[in-house]
Amino acid sequence: MDSMEEVTAHPDNKKRQNKWFSGLRTTKDTGTVSLSGIPSSEETPCTLFLGPTYWNKKIGLDIRRYYTDPYYYLEYQLKICQERLYNYHDDTFFTGTIPLDFGVAFVPSLFGAKTVFPKDKDPWVRRGIPIINKMSDVRELPFPDFYSNKQMKWYHAFYERIEEIVSIHNHFQVKFPDWRSGPFPLALALRGWSRLLEDTIENEELVHALMEKTTEYRIEWCKQRARHTGESENTMLGNDDINHPIVSAQLYNKYILPYEMSIYRLHNRISYWHSCGNITPLLAQIAQIPQIDLLQVSPFSDLRKVAKTFSKRQTALQIWIHPARDLILATPEHMRRALEKIVRICHEENITRYSIVSGHIQPMMDLAAQEKQIHLWLSTVRQVLDANTMSLN
Repeated sequence: MDSMEEVTAHPDNKKRQNKWFSGLRTTKDTGTVSLSGIPSSEETPCTLFLGPTYWNKKIGLDIRRYYTDPYYYLEYQLKICQERLYNYHDDTFFTGTIPLDFGVAFVPSLFGAKTVFPKDKDPWVRRGIPIINKMSDVRELPFPDFYSNKQMKWYHAFYERIEEIVSIHNHFQVKFPDWRSGPFPLALALRGWSRLLEDTIENEELVHALMEKTTEYRIEWCKQRARHTGESENTMLGNDDINHPIVSAQLYNKYILPYEMSIYRLHNRISYWHSCGNITPLLAQIAQIPQIDLLQVSPFSDLRKVAKTFSKRQTALQIWIHPARDLILATPEHMRRALEKIVRICHEENITRYSIVSGHIQPMMDLAAQEKQIHLWLSTVRQVLDANTMSLN
């Protein structure tokens, strides 16, 4: 922990922090601000998304143990923070917060969904047997109480073991896991993909009942968490399952938007609307949410159309490149052209606050060769952004 005090006070860490708006949320990626950070309007930050599978290859992270052994979790959180500061010169910085993040399996596990913890892959939910099979299952679905839910007791114990160590150091704190999933992805996890999509045609009553329940439970659970931690209620919407053409504009408008608006009305804002899918045909529907602080733009969405839709609003864009096409397998020329296109579109559409994210980098080749590509990409980002700044001055 002493070495982490050096990390937080390091000049490079402070310099990185200046590229972000002060009202930041911390998120996954080892206590750093990157995936849901609001970029400053003064400088454009770039971040690498290096998840557990990458660190498995880089520093031998045992992913199963990482998610099941609190002391091992803390040890590798701190190791990864040091790696990130000293060896990867993006704009991710350490805040002094140790966030507990159990990935996409966290929320479904509260309802009894079985989580699989592979040694070298991210946790995933076993979806073979649905939890919701009929309307009575929806009515009888128990609320995952923040304190008494069986799985929550396990998460509390995990948190407390890390807190015992971290509390000795006044500069650090542990962040309790948060409910980031939107109502629709949770409904899919409980009912199953094909079943729920069939229900939107054949059993509308069940779909609305399930969406009402997942929304109601999320709101109440987040209130419980806020009372427990003293933090504000979370209004992020993790929506990776919202992806066109599987989700049409009509489906989003009818079955998803009304329930996301219920979450919006908690604080008259959505802090972060996230989907790694194609949201281009859904933009008119998403834009009905009056205030979105940060919107992810995946490489499968049309950046210009997103920018046109949100350019007159106070919405920052988080622009993800395609990690294989635009980084790992890219030539230097392709890297530069892809980045210049992003900068050009944002300038032409008057987007002043945006960040550039590498996308979720997975091990795809010899690690040394992949590291070389990562550092080349970071260097190219700097060159492109610096050239843009000079052209505007």
